[in-house]
Amino acid sequence: LLPVGLVELMRDREITMLEAPFDEFQDSGTLSTNILAIAPGDCVMIKGLPKTLAILEEAGINMRIFQGEALCIGCEGGPTCLTRPLLRAP
Repeated sequence: LLPVGLVELMRDREITMLEAPFDEFQDSGTLSTNILAIAPGDCVMIKGLPKTLAILEEAGINMRIFQGEALCIGCEGGPTCLTRPLLRAP
């Protein structure tokens, strides 16, 4: 579901792409891929997506999980929709 140009750019820059399990992607209404990066290798996602979580943790990403069923699933918005832009210090 990514534009070809973006995939090529990521490959050229040797950025590792992780594939989301299709069943969790579909069952969650695409929320399994709505993950917020708060720092390099440090992300936030909703609870209840064990396959996606395992893939991310196996890739060495520190995951912070929160209960988001009522807010995220009910309102169809995930962690990235619940935030404002963050300024990261260099």
